[in-house]
Amino acid sequence: MKDMKAAETLLESKGYYISNQFDGFTTLPDEYELSDVNGNVVIDHLSEAQILQISEIL
Repeated sequence: MKDMKAAETLLESKGYYISNQFDGFTTLPDEYELSDVNGNVVIDHLSEAQILQISEIL
């Protein structure tokens, strides 16, 4: 997977969603969290490279 849009589309087709990491006050730049279809956070504090890898694994 080479770009974030393709990774996001692939993850959404599998029932997972990406959002920017939120620390309670603001969103953190270049950090993401992966949530399931129910809105439960599965993994947080992910980099873009990790999102790309996870999209290929799941």
